[in-house]
Amino acid sequence: MNKKVQIIQIPKVNTFKIGWGETGRPLKEKQLKRIVRLDKNAVIPEFVLKAQENGKELDFDSALYSDTKNKEMARLTKNLGWSIRTGLWNKMNDYYRLKRMLKFREVQIIARDQIVKALNQFFEKNLNNAIVLETNATLEKVSDIRSELDSGKLSVQEVASLLDKMD
Repeated sequence: MNKKVQIIQIPKVNTFKIGWGETGRPLKEKQLKRIVRLDKNAVIPEFVLKAQENGKELDFDSALYSDTKNKEMARLTKNLGWSIRTGLWNKMNDYYRLKRMLKFREVQIIARDQIVKALNQFFEKNLNNAIVLETNATLEKVSDIRSELDSGKLSVQEVASLLDKMD
C-alpha cells in the first residue's frame, strides 16, 4: 500500500495559539517533570531492582514507597484538582474529594473556554463565524458552589447533586 505524504507549510498568519490566558498556568514545568519522574518509577524503584540483580537484599517497604509516592502525586496535582492516582482518593473524606473535583472542573472549564476562544479568533477571522457554547457549567457557577461548600451553605450531598446536573 503506497501512500503519498506531503508537507504543507501553513503561514503563521493562519495559525493560532491556545494558552491559559490571564488565569496563569496551573502547573509549573518543575511540577510536571516531578510528576513524570514519579510516574516512571513503578511499584519498585530502579535502584532496588538493580540491587536484586546484583544479588543484594535490601530491606525495602514497597507499600510505604507506593503510599509516599501517591501522597507526593496528590500534593503536586492539588492545584489542578486532578485525581492522578486513586491510591489516596479512597483515603480522602467526601469533603476533600469534592473540593478536588470542583477544582478539576474549574480547570477543565478554563481549558475549554481558552480553546473555544482561540478557535473563535480563527473562525471569525477566516469564516466570519463563531462557536457558541450552551452550557450550565461556567467558571462562575463552579466557583460559587466551591465557596458555598467551604462556608457550609451547601452540604456534600447537595454539591454532588449539583455537579451531576452540570454537563
